[in-house]
Amino acid sequence: MKTVRKIITVFVLVAACGAIFSGCGQRYDTCEVEGILTCDGKPVPSTEVYFQPANGDRGGVSLTDANGHFVVRYTRDTVGIPPGQYKVFIGIQTKSKERDSIPDFKKILNKYSKENTPIEMTIDKKIKDLKIDLTLK
Repeated sequence: MKTVRKIITVFVLVAACGAIFSGCGQRYDTCEVEGILTCDGKPVPSTEVYFQPANGDRGGVSLTDANGHFVVRYTRDTVGIPPGQYKVFIGIQTKSKERDSIPDFKKILNKYSKENTPIEMTIDKKIKDLKIDLTLK
């Protein structure tokens, strides 16, 4: 009986150590990225801002608020993205009266889509208050 208890105790301890050291609650080396998305100087609400790494790894995404403000997330629980070179593009998944009232928004959406965006930037710890101003010019 004592042998069975010892085996069970050892098994429980090994399992607990495995859970602790297996990456649960994994932390990433990220740079906090937040800013304002505008179009010709006016805030762009309810728009997704994507940061796609040049190396093809996982990127980050954010949704702008009514003032165009965004905070990029790497995962649901991780604010920021790893440092590096990024392509930045926009997208939409929901309807928004405020956003849809922007003249020629569909043209802007096309110009700054994943396939067409001209925006590339380096993200590092020095990035603060990022301003992304979209334009049709």
